Amino acid sequence: MFDFPAIPSRITGFLTLWWMAIGGCMSLLHAQIQPEVKVIRRLEMVGNYKTKPWIIRYEIPFEEGDTLLSQKFPTLLSKAKKNLINTRLFSSVRIDTVNRHEMVDVKVTVRELWYLYPGLIFELADRNINTWWTDQNHSIQRVNIGMQLLYENASGRNDYLKFIAHTGYTNKVQLTYGIPRLKHYRKWGFGVDLFRRTQKEIDYLTVGNKQVYYKDEKVLLTRQRIENYLTFRPDQNRVFRLTLGFQHNRVEDIVIDELNANYFKPQKNKQRFFMLETFGKINHLDREIYPTEGMALEMSLRKEGLGIYHDLNVLNINLLWKVYHTLPVHNWSFGAVSRIQKQWSPSETIPFYNRSFIGYSDDQLRGYELYVMDGPEYFYTKPHLKYKFFDRTLQVHHRSESLLRAFKKIPIEMYLIFQLDVGRVEGYTDFQNNLNDRWLFGGGPALHIVTFNRYTYRLEYSFNQLGERGIFIHINRKY
Repeated sequence: MFDFPAIPSRITGFLTLWWMAIGGCMSLLHAQIQPEVKVIRRLEMVGNYKTKPWIIRYEIPFEEGDTLLSQKFPTLLSKAKKNLINTRLFSSVRIDTVNRHEMVDVKVTVRELWYLYPGLIFELADRNINTWWTDQNHSIQRVNIGMQLLYENASGRNDYLKFIAHTGYTNKVQLTYGIPRLKHYRKWGFGVDLFRRTQKEIDYLTVGNKQVYYKDEKVLLTRQRIENYLTFRPDQNRVFRLTLGFQHNRVEDIVIDELNANYFKPQKNKQRFFMLETFGKINHLDREIYPTEGMALEMSLRKEGLGIYHDLNVLNINLLWKVYHTLPVHNWSFGAVSRIQKQWSPSETIPFYNRSFIGYSDDQLRGYELYVMDGPEYFYTKPHLKYKFFDRTLQVHHRSESLLRAFKKIPIEMYLIFQLDVGRVEGYTDFQNNLNDRWLFGGGPALHIVTFNRYTYRLEYSFNQLGERGIFIHINRKY
């Protein structure tokens, strides 16, 4: 056997320290190369008594068993909460985590809204409460009375069923059902809408940017509509919709012969047309109702008249964008909502009945609530600055835990807002419609109240460039 010479202890100690140093450097390098991760061990949902678990899971950008980078995990949790709020199924969402070394348990606690709303209808037939009070002398004859059933999240799949039947100023029957997501094809959804309305009073002309009405003892206008749509939602921030519909409208001969020959196509008292619309939306808002941070973009292309009937041939292009930003100053935020719409007909004048409007629905300029502006194209932008001065949840005690669970806690937010609307409508300046073809400015301070992530109430003091001013009330409109 060979006898190896003994290694001095000083050399042995040096080699030991050397290898320890190399090992420490390698461990440090390995730690840098291998970033800290988290593995989703468990995903638990609490409070979804009605909503199907897979509806909630689809809004969460991770699943059980996923391995996530630790530095990205808080962003994903924030995105999950925002997505769930934007479903408008819950009044509140809370996400808690429990760390077990690299494993993490996630608990999602939601408070569901009240989904079933049966009841009586007592609604105004006019465009808004301000027009009814001022222009129509708050006449009780311009009120609709009936019944309605609104069942949201009807089967727990975020679907909705709406039935309306009322009489009074107008007679109306409407049935709507929509489901935004199918269980086995979760990116797809569909819906259908059936509608019929008759009325004995109609607006047949716009003079001085005011609606001119005619009333008779018999029905003057009958509207019938059926629409079917298909939706595709590839992720939580994008949705696309394709709608196919048919409308059949008819007026009495007196409307065409004596009031407005161009109410429909010239000298025709009925209008039939198929409609095809494509719609796309990109949504990065912190919440759908009354956002304070993020952006959203919507675009639609709508063709009315597909060549089967020749009563209408109109193309509508609509672009809407929203921008919101939270300011570094406490509870202050800035936002702006802007829209461009163009209506085009290749060979004929657009009928009065089918013209685009400002002053109807949500397309209103502050300070001009009492006016309408007809026009084939328009633009507006609505910048605003708002301050949140109240944000509390009221605790209400009920004996019935199951029946009134959704109302045990009432979230209320209040904002002071300062706003300025700017808009312009092109065309149709005949009949003294002097607000068209000019830039319009209006705005002022306001108080806005938001509750249940669903309802908004606005009390606004607005002025316009005509020197007019007043207090206006708006209820349940998206901002």
